[in-house]
Amino acid sequence: MIETTERFLRDIADRIGLHSVDEVRLFPPLRQAGVETGVAVVAAIPLPPEPEHKHEPDEPPEALSDSAGDEFLPIEEADREIIVHRHTVFTARYRHTLKGPDRGKWEVDVQAEADAPLVTL
Repeated sequence: MIETTERFLRDIADRIGLHSVDEVRLFPPLRQAGVETGVAVVAAIPLPPEPEHKHEPDEPPEALSDSAGDEFLPIEEADREIIVHRHTVFTARYRHTLKGPDRGKWEVDVQAEADAPLVTL
């Protein structure tokens, strides 16, 4: 693996989180007019959402939810097969200037693009 690829993968891991990355598809870099660019598609396990409501110490736990507890019903056996684990799909791009007045300049952009099952990657 070349140094530029290692640097790119380290930057992706720093921005997304090494432990949440599940799969990476790295495409070959392109060199044109003294600039090298590369693209990767990354599937990451989404982080659990942060709770929106924090109750006061004197507030009873029942006040945290207006539901009747339906979300805790057991999953039917037939429905277990259709549960699909979704991943956040990121597009990562880098631009490394090799020649010219900006020689050595390194730019990385990582954006969340979709929420999809791993097989779509």
